[in-house]
Amino acid sequence: MKYSITGTAANGTPVSQLVDFPDEAAVMAYADSRGITLTSIRPLPDPSAEVAVDNVPRPPDRRSNRMRTVSFSLFVWGWICLLLGPISLIMAIASRNPIFVIGWALFSLAFFLILLGAIYSVGASIVAAIEEKQVS
Repeated sequence: MKYSITGTAANGTPVSQLVDFPDEAAVMAYADSRGITLTSIRPLPDPSAEVAVDNVPRPPDRRSNRMRTVSFSLFVWGWICLLLGPISLIMAIASRNPIFVIGWALFSLAFFLILLGAIYSVGASIVAAIEEKQVS
């Protein structure tokens, strides 16, 4: 077992050590052989000892919840692209730059992401109904 010892050496300097002995008597014998006057001996907790774990299992994450999260992310990114599309078109027209292609690409991507989000949302509703039916 490991012990933390503190004390004073024979020459007056403070001592703080971590030692590994089977019991406190062996720690005291070690300190006497080294000429250390002990002020405290603290046993350290054994790191290999098992920590009490709560045996209540965590409920599994439902597939419908994961699908709703994906659906929400797709909707958010779709709306971001839908808002950035006109901004890039206006900037392209104002600067007479052929970068308007990015605006059209953002529009296309926005509608695709929103459509995909809607499909995921409908799928999540169906999966939730199936999961509810299986539970009851």
